[in-house]
Amino acid sequence: MTLDPDQLVTLTTAPTDFAARVTASVLEDAGIEAFVFGSVGTAVGLSLSTQAKGRYGEHIWGVPVQVRRQDAERAREVLLANRTDSVDIDWDQVELGEREDVLPLTTQAKMPATAKVGMWLGIQLVILGLILAVLWAIT
Repeated sequence: MTLDPDQLVTLTTAPTDFAARVTASVLEDAGIEAFVFGSVGTAVGLSLSTQAKGRYGEHIWGVPVQVRRQDAERAREVLLANRTDSVDIDWDQVELGEREDVLPLTTQAKMPATAKVGMWLGIQLVILGLILAVLWAIT
């Protein structure tokens, strides 16, 4: 039986939709068309994708990144090369440039008086609400 070279195969599974789309972008920069099938829950890593394996399938948490079967081996090589290149960054040599803002680097040490009054007023209202709720539940 001959396998269809245009059939999509799962190359990897990313933890979130964003990570899957970054992976697909790396592949597309190398000329490999990649596909990401996310859903609403994938933005926070709550999707369950099925990667066909055997007769019943294997459930994997995350977002699948798929490529055509004919591109799978080259795609693995591209991702491996990308991972290898990203590890070799010497962050001590990276030029960050000059600061453009004029904000101070330190924060204010004291809380303003109006904020303190508001905080205490809020705490008292919460306590009063709890007391009233308990009294209402008792009667």
